[in-house]
Amino acid sequence: NGSKEVNIGVGLNEGYTELLTHRYFDQNHKMPKTYKLEMDIASKLENIIGKDEMQRLYLNADLLGLIDSLKQYMSENDIIKFINDVDFINHHNERIILEDVIMKNTIKNIYNFISKANQIKLKNIKTI
Repeated sequence: NGSKEVNIGVGLNEGYTELLTHRYFDQNHKMPKTYKLEMDIASKLENIIGKDEMQRLYLNADLLGLIDSLKQYMSENDIIKFINDVDFINHHNERIILEDVIMKNTIKNIYNFISKANQIKLKNIKTI
């Protein structure tokens, strides 16, 4: 029909799939870690929104739910940019060149997002 499918959140999906695979099926760490960066990002995101919530969202393929969960920490625009940045990393994974300025900036933006969300979460916990 000529319509192009839009895939958003693929990088987080790949990273979380890999994380769960290693957590539940690879206690001896024999499987190759193919999406190492995405896995690390998904793990840090899980720490922010909680393991049970992250697994529930993942198992229901609920990207909008993930965005809603993150809205208590970050703006929707920042969340969408974060998800797109992770997708960019995932899409260019085979040819990651860490010296590449665009790649470095994208990775920096991803970890800045995670750090900022975590700081807001911790600040909210302290004010309760």
